[in-house]
Amino acid sequence: MKKCRQFLNRSLNRLVASTGLREQVLRHLIVGGSGVAVNWLAFTLLRQYVGASTLISTLAAHGLLLALIFPAQKFFTFKSPATMHRQIARFLMNDAFYLSGDFALATLIIDVLGVTPALGKAIGLLILTPLSFASQKFWVFRHEPIDDLGSRNKRSHE
Repeated sequence: MKKCRQFLNRSLNRLVASTGLREQVLRHLIVGGSGVAVNWLAFTLLRQYVGASTLISTLAAHGLLLALIFPAQKFFTFKSPATMHRQIARFLMNDAFYLSGDFALATLIIDVLGVTPALGKAIGLLILTPLSFASQKFWVFRHEPIDDLGSRNKRSHE
């Protein structure tokens, strides 16, 4: 627990001290905020007004979101030079966890606890957004110099 607290303290200190990281967080809030708005609006319209199930509403909203978010995060938020095929694979794996969490939270908050779809989805998105930033920053779009990737691949084949 102490190591976890130390890691969180170091991470927060880096965020406060690093202008580049602050700018990245701001760009993520713009892109992610737009994504949250699209996700929330599509889900709410489908679930609350069309009467679609929680699963169908989550999947449809998420499909729309996927098409918009990957290019915006890669080229605007993280300005990542790494090869796209690796990032797409990581993004889709990461997204599977995000989608699972999104559906689980929506089911729990809306279907089990009885919160309205608009408010329930908003609560779930507030929980998932910081986790989404962290996973995209430190895994999906992490900066790996292209030369290092090439030499790492060469070494692994020797």
